[in-house]
Amino acid sequence: MGLSYLLFSYSTIVAFNYNVSTLSAAEVPFLTAAEKISGILVVFVYIAGFTSTLSAMIAGSNSQSRLIFNAAREGLLPVGLAKLDPKRHTPWVSFLVFFGIGLAIVYIFGWTVPPVTFFGEIATLGTILIAVTYLVSNIALPVYYRRHHPDQFSLLKHLILPILGVLAIGFPLWALVQPGQPVPFNYFPYISLAIIVVGLVYAFILSRRDPSLGDRVGSIIADRE
Repeated sequence: MGLSYLLFSYSTIVAFNYNVSTLSAAEVPFLTAAEKISGILVVFVYIAGFTSTLSAMIAGSNSQSRLIFNAAREGLLPVGLAKLDPKRHTPWVSFLVFFGIGLAIVYIFGWTVPPVTFFGEIATLGTILIAVTYLVSNIALPVYYRRHHPDQFSLLKHLILPILGVLAIGFPLWALVQPGQPVPFNYFPYISLAIIVVGLVYAFILSRRDPSLGDRVGSIIADRE
């Protein structure tokens, strides 16, 4: 995948004669490059784009609906979201909820923002939250092993590597949240912070209602059955 990405990126840059301005102005640079070379290549590019986009949507829908299902099963969300189809045993309710939320986001913002622009903006917002999740996970790992499994604690695996992970994640995360971002990216750090605060308050309320909830949350990530 890495080699393919480098090859396609380099080929696109060559097709634009190393002109950064022209390359940046193209809405889909790889498609524009294919159009300049051969008509048959455009057909293959459209097929590749369609299949890859569809595959990513299927994979994303499955994983996200599964997370909603697991969260409902463990008590983090209303239990009704954990219903399964009686024949296929698929989490159809959680999928419909995810599908509805996704459509709502697309139709609310899609009327005013071009699709490619909206994709980049919403992906940036999501990346901030994902990066924070991985950052906290790296920080929590040595604490967890020292507290619960001190006999298995490894200086390399449970301290040095998590520290390197924090450094690797912290640099791009700072680039996404640092002051001086253009609109609307300058709002994303505050939106992310608001989501995190709401999540913490929600977690506090749930943990007060069910003190054993924290011991079951791991199955949401591991998807144990």
